[in-house]
Amino acid sequence: MIDSSQVFEEVKKRTGVPHPPIVYNVENGMIERFLEAIGESNTKWRNNNGQLIAPPTFPLILGFDCMIQELNEVPSLTILHGSTELESYLPIVAGDTLTIEMCITNVREREGKTGQTLFINFEIKCRNQQHELTSICRQLAIIY
Repeated sequence: MIDSSQVFEEVKKRTGVPHPPIVYNVENGMIERFLEAIGESNTKWRNNNGQLIAPPTFPLILGFDCMIQELNEVPSLTILHGSTELESYLPIVAGDTLTIEMCITNVREREGKTGQTLFINFEIKCRNQQHELTSICRQLAIIY
């Protein structure tokens, strides 16, 4: 059975090592579900061609679940979202094919009340089918 110290050591080893890219084919339904989840009307998120445009916060959901799933190998661990920084460069529209590049950029470990606590910074870069950078998302996950 894997314990938390093994997960922590594995995470530390992966710092600076790119995660295999993930490809998303953005479709209307994907954007519509996101708009519904954040309580937005999808009528204002259409371009002149009638395509749905993803809100600037859309990239926050791309790749994050894969990173958290990898970090959550031990069911007894608690994972908290610490912070998010998002830089948006280009709009994402239905029909785009996005490639997500993820990398753990920094890991800090501290002793907490319940034992070791790990602070993991990671970066997610999102590129469209023309390989243009659409956004960069930097997040902090706290694991104990």
